[in-house]
Amino acid sequence: MEKNAFKLSWISNHWVVFFICFYAACPLWGQADMKRDVTPSDYGLWHTMMNFHLSDGGNWAAFHLSYDTTDTLVLQNTVNLTKKYIPNAFKETFLGGEKYFVYLDKNGLTKLGLNDCKREHFPAVVDYTISGNQIYWALQKREVNTKGEISQILEVGEFDGKTSILIENVEEYEFNKAGDLLAFVQKKDSHYILGVIGLDSGTYQTKHLKRSEFPITKFVWGIANNLSFLEAIGPQNNTVNWIEDVLNKPQLHTYNNHNKINGKDFQIINTVGTTLHFSDNGEKLFFHFQHKEEKSNQKIEDTIVQVWNTKDTLIYPSRMAYGDYYKNPKMLAVWKLQNNTLLPLGTKKSPNAVWGNKDKYIYTYGQFDDRAPGADDGIATPVYVYDTDTGKSYFVLNRKYKMPIKVSPSGRYLSYFKDGDWWIFDAVTHHHSNITSELNFYAVNEEKERSGIKTTYGSPGWNKDETGILLYDKNDIWLLAPDGTKSQKLTNGRKENKTYRIIETERLNPRLVPYITNSFDLLKGISLTVHKATDHSTGFALLKKNKLSILMESKGYLSNLKGAKKGENFIYTEEDYNQPPVLKKYSSKTKKITEIFQSNPQHNNFKWGQSELVNYRLEDGTELKGALFYPSDFDNSRKYPMIVNIYQKLSSKVNRYQNPTLLTGFDLNISNFTTNGYFVFCPDIIYEINEPGPSALRCVTAGVGAVLKKGLIDRKHIGLFGHSLGGYETSYIISETDLFATAVSGAGTHDLISFYFSMAWLWQVPQSHRFINDIMFFGNTFFEIPKIYEKNSPINFVEDINTPLLTITGNKDTNVNWEQSVEMFNALRLLGKEHIMLIYENEGHEFFDPFVQKDYNHRLMDWYGHYLRGGAKKGWMKKK
Repeated sequence: MEKNAFKLSWISNHWVVFFICFYAACPLWGQADMKRDVTPSDYGLWHTMMNFHLSDGGNWAAFHLSYDTTDTLVLQNTVNLTKKYIPNAFKETFLGGEKYFVYLDKNGLTKLGLNDCKREHFPAVVDYTISGNQIYWALQKREVNTKGEISQILEVGEFDGKTSILIENVEEYEFNKAGDLLAFVQKKDSHYILGVIGLDSGTYQTKHLKRSEFPITKFVWGIANNLSFLEAIGPQNNTVNWIEDVLNKPQLHTYNNHNKINGKDFQIINTVGTTLHFSDNGEKLFFHFQHKEEKSNQKIEDTIVQVWNTKDTLIYPSRMAYGDYYKNPKMLAVWKLQNNTLLPLGTKKSPNAVWGNKDKYIYTYGQFDDRAPGADDGIATPVYVYDTDTGKSYFVLNRKYKMPIKVSPSGRYLSYFKDGDWWIFDAVTHHHSNITSELNFYAVNEEKERSGIKTTYGSPGWNKDETGILLYDKNDIWLLAPDGTKSQKLTNGRKENKTYRIIETERLNPRLVPYITNSFDLLKGISLTVHKATDHSTGFALLKKNKLSILMESKGYLSNLKGAKKGENFIYTEEDYNQPPVLKKYSSKTKKITEIFQSNPQHNNFKWGQSELVNYRLEDGTELKGALFYPSDFDNSRKYPMIVNIYQKLSSKVNRYQNPTLLTGFDLNISNFTTNGYFVFCPDIIYEINEPGPSALRCVTAGVGAVLKKGLIDRKHIGLFGHSLGGYETSYIISETDLFATAVSGAGTHDLISFYFSMAWLWQVPQSHRFINDIMFFGNTFFEIPKIYEKNSPINFVEDINTPLLTITGNKDTNVNWEQSVEMFNALRLLGKEHIMLIYENEGHEFFDPFVQKDYNHRLMDWYGHYLRGGAKKGWMKKK
């Protein structure tokens, strides 16, 4: 075993110690003649490698090995390959470039010297924050005295120094952007004290800025040490406070609700979905408010009866869930600090705000268009732009249902997709430009993944100076001028039969996603993923100064690319179905690839299968593919049972490694079955409008037919599995063919008519909206083509079902209503068909309880074991 820079005694997890020593001592176990079968008792050996970090210079990496019940952090030197295993650690960070490594565990915080291996422990630390200049840290401590009393302590100082300051009962704190000041709120008795600590002098002097009887929350720093915060003076009511310069001009300015907005009383709101932030120049402060309205006496129908009116804009469930929001929405306001004026931003119909990093232009939009609350084709709502310098607002467009709109990084431009083309609105000129109509640019998504509204491949963002927007077509990345006068295709994927996509590394404001975009420096270079559809091979590329260079390519699956901030080092993972993910390092300078860490080395001790793509054609000549996974004990002299797993397009699974495990949400774990003597086939399905059932039938049977030609499958022992849409497809297919010896339909739709007229209680909207503009692939309403709906509904052909069927659902599933499975059960019961239904208590469309996950997977194996391998029926399968 390679020498470790850290002592093995550091590894307190005895299982990990055994794991390392065992495989170091038994290198011959990887030989084929010593491999053994995988059993469920072995599943706990597998882990998932995840959460990758790379130090600034790329000489250190950190990542987690997540097991079924435990988690281990790995600190890896990417040069000499020494490593350290740290059980149950979290929130790890590289500090001081490559000087320190910091992490938390249940005992506190540990700081490791990466050069001298020196360890320093800080007990009782439950969280920490690092200043933006990477010099100081703030450690949150929770200590318990001999009386059992808990005290909250904040320790602030240089993480590379010896001096620090301790402050008790700190409830909130925040470093400024420069990293040389820290604001905090301290609770003393019944009061709250706002203070600030000056850090760069080394004396950590504390200045008190405000004392209040009300909680102080939501700190935000601006430029020049200006600070803002909210003061909670009552339920859902706050004052906004601003200090121009906490060191030199600590005068407090307050905006409260003594005045009116739009002639109405208002209250300042502080929730997860609201903001408090300065403009980039520090001259404006933004916050959310809500008008105060008198609460009328509650009507009797709100307490004892539900009133559903077909003429309502919102149907009753949506009105109960969102009515208050639509009636009296929260809106953004800007406080101009220099002249002490306030400008509300938005209207009742267009209340949601989105902005760029310059904060001059604010766009507002509604949410009716996202929910289809009453009409299945949605409600168009207005989009406005506000100039926060002049206070003027301008109408931009009526946004249609599900129309993508995205604000450029600065906020000057609004991109939107309309009638199959990309458009740009310029807030300076108020001009709309169609930038794709005259190009050989495939703006509309060519993949048949949804019916109804035309979709796009997307836009990741703009170039650095906003002279061009980056757009995707099926294969390539384009750069187009915002007025449409210039265009450039940056990649050549369509000709190469490859797809290029940008790896987005900058985190966007989670409150504004998906309405904002990133900025990319094309001169500095951006990283791309590469995917080849013909064999699902992958790669990474670098696009720099309009020149594309391939970094690496693989027949397997590449992912998790991380680039060092300084230097030319990258890390990434590579995997294949028969190869667990391996962490690798790539130097763009030397072009050298080094293997850093092999996950799941025990894989080589067990028998495993292989995978391949199977190409097949439909009767009309359409070419499709599917992923075929071989059993681990494959012998071409015998024939095997096969399970067909369906849901839209699954062939991309061909190069993905899958851990065997009983802890799966609600799917078919391929490795569980290939290591138990089954083939598994995942065919691609494409859809014709108004034919979701027949489309699935054509594609699946054609794919199975192509696999049968290989002569490896026992055609009398083929099973079918699908979940959600796949569950519907499963029920439809077995009503049209006896090809399958058994089938499992999970959380599926069985009666399209009753489903169409039911409610998606999870979303408070009718299920009918899924048919026209979603994955049910209908282009017309039921009333326009009722016979077509009937022909696609499995329950109408239940008499023709001869395949033993297992349906599975959760009694809290209101996404695909669980009563759909009950309808199928009752139909098959009345006809005396062979069928069992499993309903899991307190589970929804996915299963989250580990006990349920294990039970589900065991029963899945029992069912297929009986019908595809001739095993005896388990007790739960027998007649009671």
